[in-house]
Amino acid sequence: MPLRVAFYSLSSCMGCLFSIAAHIEDLFNVLGEDGVSIEYYKCFREDSSDEYTPLTDVAFVEGVVVTREDEENLRNIRRRTKYLVALGTCAATGNTAYYAVEELKEKGIPIDAKPLSEIVYVDYEIRGCPAPFNEVVNILVKLSRGWVRIWQPDYTVCRECKLSGVACLLDEGKPCLGPLTMGGCGAPCPNNGVPCIGCRGLAQEAQVESYIKIIREKGITLEVVIGRLKLAMGKHVKELLRKLEETYEHS
Repeated sequence: MPLRVAFYSLSSCMGCLFSIAAHIEDLFNVLGEDGVSIEYYKCFREDSSDEYTPLTDVAFVEGVVVTREDEENLRNIRRRTKYLVALGTCAATGNTAYYAVEELKEKGIPIDAKPLSEIVYVDYEIRGCPAPFNEVVNILVKLSRGWVRIWQPDYTVCRECKLSGVACLLDEGKPCLGPLTMGGCGAPCPNNGVPCIGCRGLAQEAQVESYIKIIREKGITLEVVIGRLKLAMGKHVKELLRKLEETYEHS
């Protein structure tokens, strides 16, 4: 019996879904025509009323929960799937919207932008902006083989740069967040000379004290780093900002 899969979108730019759609044929090449059945795909295979939520084995959901409709849709998806995957950084951490909304709340504007895990139980997360297609395939292949414990990276982007021989952008005085950010992406930004902005969220092995020491040595201001952290770290940003500011003040 094929693995029944669906791809949904909440409040988002739909970048993850469009990115994956460009490679959807490869999904069938890997799993086989009889190995996977796409029951729903926002914008490509959906009910005209947009109210159809099929029973599935795996549901990939991108975007953040902003509206009441988002929350209702997400709860309905959760009820009708065996495994729910937060697809992309917006779904996993809230991405840019999360901190932007926090600032609006401080100004008295009542609005929320929540990652999926603040509303329902999430079985797996795929970080990235957009989510890497190879990680979608990885989850589906393993679930199709009965593997339910799927390893997530716990190392930093820095490690990937070192393994691929990429010159450290911090050494060039550029405010790269690689030492703080979860790896697994292959470090495409640093590979092209672009500093990491932390779109995969906080790494488990992130060493804040060491990072503060490095940016001091390289003449990178904390203000510049904080500005970049607010771009994509989502739900991790408050805790990380507190640690950075405390460490910077006492180091």
